[in-house]
Amino acid sequence: MPSLRLMLIALVQGGGLYLCGRLAGQPLPDWQQALLAAAFTLLAFGPTAYYLCERTAAPRRLLGMLTAAALLIAALAGYSHWMKLTGLPPERIFGQDKMQSASIVLWVLALPLIQLRADGRALTDYPALFRASWRDAILVIDAAVFTGVFWAVLFLGAQLFDVIGLPVFRKLIEKPAFAWPATTVCFAYAVQLCRRHAVMVESIQRHALSVCKWLLPLTLLIAAGFVLALPFTGPHKLWATHYAATLLLWLLAVSVLFINAAYGDGSEPPGYPRWLATALRVCVLALPVLGGLAFTAMWLRIGQHGLTVERIWGVLVAVTGGVYALGYAVAALRRGGAWLSGIGRVNVTVALGLIVAVVLLTSPLLEQHRLAVNSQMARLIAGKVAADKFDYDALRFDMGRPGRDALARLAADATLANHAQINRHATVALAKTQRWGDNKTIDFDTLLASTKVYPAGATLPADFVDFARAHRDAFTSLACPFGNFDKCAVVVLDLKGDGQSEIFSATERGISTLYSHTASGWQKVGQLAAPYECQRNSTEMDFSKVSTATPLWQDVSIGNIRWVVIPSAPADCPDARKP
Repeated sequence: MPSLRLMLIALVQGGGLYLCGRLAGQPLPDWQQALLAAAFTLLAFGPTAYYLCERTAAPRRLLGMLTAAALLIAALAGYSHWMKLTGLPPERIFGQDKMQSASIVLWVLALPLIQLRADGRALTDYPALFRASWRDAILVIDAAVFTGVFWAVLFLGAQLFDVIGLPVFRKLIEKPAFAWPATTVCFAYAVQLCRRHAVMVESIQRHALSVCKWLLPLTLLIAAGFVLALPFTGPHKLWATHYAATLLLWLLAVSVLFINAAYGDGSEPPGYPRWLATALRVCVLALPVLGGLAFTAMWLRIGQHGLTVERIWGVLVAVTGGVYALGYAVAALRRGGAWLSGIGRVNVTVALGLIVAVVLLTSPLLEQHRLAVNSQMARLIAGKVAADKFDYDALRFDMGRPGRDALARLAADATLANHAQINRHATVALAKTQRWGDNKTIDFDTLLASTKVYPAGATLPADFVDFARAHRDAFTSLACPFGNFDKCAVVVLDLKGDGQSEIFSATERGISTLYSHTASGWQKVGQLAAPYECQRNSTEMDFSKVSTATPLWQDVSIGNIRWVVIPSAPADCPDARKP
């Protein structure tokens, strides 16, 4: 029979999560949203951790440690959510991937350590730590599968009742007031059920470890082959992918997982033939190279574009992978003793270091959004990125409260180089309530003042300004492609040679909308387009060098229809042969 105490805790957990979901859809002050995020994290993970390690031995010590961990992680989640708020509705506690991912990482790392201390064991007892970690993982997976099957059966029953005209069952299970408590109670029951079948859990663990162990030779062979081939191919193709670090870190992560499966708790040899065990020791030496390449790729990207929240977490992952790789390489070089003896100490050290790092990045000490903002602001102030190329929208929408505060400072700071341009861009970004599309909250005069006009010295005709003011949607579509209101720009140029200027978009898309003054006033008269091959071979369009050019081909008149040449080859590219 299931434990009545755990079922009641699960019912309370589900009810609390349901209430959090209801409140999350309401317009709440920032501090209340932060409290709600903390409550959601506490309810989602605290009771779940208790289900996984509930026992009769040392209950007070266990409860005390679980409570302290749950309160700390919930407080960090609430603070992270508060820092992430940009003042733009709706901002819900659900879907905050980084906040919830950080909470999951902390629990995954901390729970086995808590279980060891609750049982009075030292953190150096790696066999016990290994068994606790894998047991928790298998319990969660089994319980999740059980819960998924439970919901599949419920929906199957709902479909059957729908067939005979009784939709009440489907409407019941779709209600959040039923779904949340039913899910938590089912999950808690499944954990208890699996815990009472220890033989089944151990059997699944042995099978999973065996599968991973025999996939390790293939994984390390791929890693070693890649490292050996790289000197002959060069790293330039790897850097050209722009996701080299991700690929390398995934291979490193899989290798670390499989090595741990093969090593087990260190009490038994991995069961490989001697020649294969020796070969794997050699192949492990490729892992530091993978870690170094991943860190180099990440460092190059940061050097080019500065820190973002995503890159901060990417650096943490790269450093973690590098420490694993170096530690395992040292273990592989050590003579005598068990196969790769010493990786247990590496795993414990990395786990403790990761806990400290995640806590720092989600706490006021090294808050992730503030680090990213400081990096981007330093690049702008130092002139490493031009004022008109700086991503003001990233501060507004990706870097939370610190980004919003930084924009406010940029909008008011008159001491910066190019401060007038920076002030305009920052003011426009602050006024946005959505990242893409026309934003009606931006004052039109502010938008017009922030629009750059090419070539240098050109100005918008007065009658066109009147037209733009009366047709704001048309102007923003012309001057601000993709809704980038901090990068609005147009070109004013006489294309017909009649002394009357035409106006078109200063866009790098290769297609520009063209306006001209007609008998009916300013109207859209067509589009300018660059040959595809020229666009593909060109890195960037320089509108500071815009001018008219003599056509390479004359138009053809057939009856009363004018035909124009549309190049199918890069005939208009600067490096092409001219006809």
